[in-house]
Amino acid sequence: MDLSRIIFAALVLVAGLAGGLPPLRRGPVRATRVLALGNAWAAGLFLGIGLIHMLPEADAEWRTLIPGYPVAALLASAAFLLVLFFEHVPLAPHEHGIVEGIEHGRDELAQELGAHATRPGAWVYTLLVALSVHSLLSGLALGSQTTLLRALPIFVAIVAHNTTEGLALGVSLARNAVPLRAAVGLVMLWGLATPVGILGGGVAADALSGHAGRIFAATSLALAAGTFIYVAALDIIQEEFTHGGDRVAKWWLALAGLAAAAVLAIWT
Repeated sequence: MDLSRIIFAALVLVAGLAGGLPPLRRGPVRATRVLALGNAWAAGLFLGIGLIHMLPEADAEWRTLIPGYPVAALLASAAFLLVLFFEHVPLAPHEHGIVEGIEHGRDELAQELGAHATRPGAWVYTLLVALSVHSLLSGLALGSQTTLLRALPIFVAIVAHNTTEGLALGVSLARNAVPLRAAVGLVMLWGLATPVGILGGGVAADALSGHAGRIFAATSLALAAGTFIYVAALDIIQEEFTHGGDRVAKWWLALAGLAAAAVLAIWT
């Protein structure tokens, strides 16, 4: 196992737990303006990594394996719809925290993440599954990279977003009065999803060679690209720009995140 993958896994775990665990003891927290603005930057970075790095690389590899058919785009689209299913299909819309009378402003992120209705417990577990699915796929894509330069942009994007994503889960658990021991366990389970994906992807990449190894790496990249695009477009951009203020600042920060992904593409 490459040492860099172990380091990546440890840092991603720390970033996720740093966001997810504090709200469990302090109760529901209100997102600050800085957090909302940072979230917008992460959205641009996620979008850029998915569209500029992951998807083109996966497409180039798949077109050497199966010429003439956009397999990478198909897999990315399937991953997009898979995360959409877990987040929005099992529960009715009113169980997704769409509560009338919620005020939105600079702290809209915490209100959106923590507002739950008649069966909050079910939504918490659905949120956990949805977050874990794209976390695991992102980890697989990172772990399957064979060079540090190709892995670095994916790692930067995951770390940039994991703290906010952990906060989403931690706030939801706190607001729904999930017992502390159970809540800590759920945050830990989610936090381990990406590291497990990284280490599992690394083991598979090292074990597989030739045609099988290329298929695994290309598939992991394509699936993760779909989840990155979903997280950027629906989990972050839709919420940050639908509610609250600072839209101009958020737009510029999202553009800066995209620019960062574009600059990283020069060296990877």
